[in-house]
Amino acid sequence: EELGLDVPEMGLEAYPSSPEASTVLVMTESVTAPTEAATSPTARAACAAASIVSDHVTGSSRLPMVAGWDHLLPGWFSRLHSRYKTPVNSIVFVGATTLVIAIASQIGAGIQEAFQLVDNAANVFYGIVYFMMFAIPLFGAGAIRASAPIWLRVAAISGAGVSLLAIFFTVYPIIDVPSPLSFAVKIIAVTAIANAIGVGIYLIGKRKRRHHSQG
Repeated sequence: EELGLDVPEMGLEAYPSSPEASTVLVMTESVTAPTEAATSPTARAACAAASIVSDHVTGSSRLPMVAGWDHLLPGWFSRLHSRYKTPVNSIVFVGATTLVIAIASQIGAGIQEAFQLVDNAANVFYGIVYFMMFAIPLFGAGAIRASAPIWLRVAAISGAGVSLLAIFFTVYPIIDVPSPLSFAVKIIAVTAIANAIGVGIYLIGKRKRRHHSQG
């Protein structure tokens, strides 16, 4: 015999589940809606994305500030907020640069392709840094090459090869894109422009340091 339960103050209702089972208690929508909204995949993804962006902006905005301290960039980047002592100019610069890159990456591309483009370009930067690190025992100064043991050279060759292979597969699209050639050209262009800017900043800073040392 089914039990007739009526407990509205607990937000519960009684429903017959099947001939074999007598009663099943379920939570009403008024109780479950807030919980489902708070634990939905979309809400969790939004919170995770916000925390990641905050972490990256906090760290990346300090790089132009330090470059300004070393006279590699204008002193404008090193100015701190009068109250909070944060590099406000550097934060504005990093935020504006990030926005420009995010918008530019979506020109002629879908959302997934745009994300993959930005992510792959960042991975190419990592690959270049690791290749340069592994190249030191192989192509560095003569004193470093002479003191490097054979096992270190073998490990450096392996690491450099893996780094180059990672760069290749990063440039080559692993998702379906309208034009693989266009996708690769975009990543190569972003990488080349960013590194050219870095070389220019280094040369300007080197010239300034030489000028300060002579003066």
